[in-house]
Amino acid sequence: MIKRIYLKKWSKNNDVINFFDNEIESFERQFPDEYIELIEKLLSHYSFYEESTYYKNIEDYIEFINDYCIKNDIEDFCLCLPVVNNYNSKNSHIFTSLLNNSFDVYVALNDTVIKYNNIFIVDDYSGSGITILNFLKNNEDLFKFDSNKRIYISPMIFTDVANEKFNELIKDYSNVYNIGFLERKAKFITKQGVLNSVEKNKLEILSKAYCYKKDCIFGFKDVEDLFSTYFSTPNNTIGIFWDSDEILYKGLFNRGINYKEKLMKNRFISSTLNEIKSYLRPGKRITIKHLITALLLINERNKNEILKIIKLKQSDFTDIKNKLIDSKIIHEYSYGKYEKGLNFKRFFKTGYDKLDIIGKIDDNNKYQERLIKCINR
Repeated sequence: MIKRIYLKKWSKNNDVINFFDNEIESFERQFPDEYIELIEKLLSHYSFYEESTYYKNIEDYIEFINDYCIKNDIEDFCLCLPVVNNYNSKNSHIFTSLLNNSFDVYVALNDTVIKYNNIFIVDDYSGSGITILNFLKNNEDLFKFDSNKRIYISPMIFTDVANEKFNELIKDYSNVYNIGFLERKAKFITKQGVLNSVEKNKLEILSKAYCYKKDCIFGFKDVEDLFSTYFSTPNNTIGIFWDSDEILYKGLFNRGINYKEKLMKNRFISSTLNEIKSYLRPGKRITIKHLITALLLINERNKNEILKIIKLKQSDFTDIKNKLIDSKIIHEYSYGKYEKGLNFKRFFKTGYDKLDIIGKIDDNNKYQERLIKCINR
């Protein structure tokens, strides 16, 4: 069994540590054994910000902006998120926190923002710097011809990759300043040498087989970061940890799922698995309801684990699965690739209306309610 000492850097809460220990175990079981050492090596350098860590950083960030303004006698200022089109929900955490601290905060430029002489471009994370750079280039006329207007590039967390780009940009403008708060070193493979060339090639092979965004294998714009917060993962993070369609494989971190929600989901799944176990008294036959639950849960857990729990051979599993398809309880197109579980979007369209069949098989309404919750999770 692998001892993941690095988890103590992620959290001091034993529940969270145990949660991620189990999550990593399930995550790694999806891949051939030859890749586990490589994945563990990357995870040992991974940074995860749980909720308390994230909001402590925001508190320090707010203090940093206040101190900077006091030190430089800046009174006429506002904060602006670099949103070009629609409001991005990932910004809501930092937007709400800044707003609650009596800052004038705006999402994207508008007629009110341009009245301020000092505009701080804020974001919770900048990996490649592209979002902020594009935002400034799209609004260049705002400050290019007005020497009284000052722009401050000030993300809360930014990588050295982004910082290099920001420093290049400010060379062309006398009124644009780079004053980010927390810099983190990215390029974990190319610059920091966490993986050698052979291991990098292995990671690329693995990622091409599993990831679906081929431009994010080493993180968007090849930033090679290893970073997640409790509610999201930047696309600049190495892809194998998050770039999942949840059919071919499940990422360890997701782009927009709170790990606490995932923790609660896993508790429900575990209780449902225990429920299945309780049905398996000596001599008791596997019923369709057990199999349907197993089919639903395979999307969340390793298939071999499910088959072991319900004591079903692979051949019997395939046979009964085909019978379920023939009886239209599930649809062949609602079933995921590589037997990774139901594709829930398709299941809603092709199999959800068949739930009444479950009621005909089993009159246990409590079980049916649990099954519906499982589908709706």
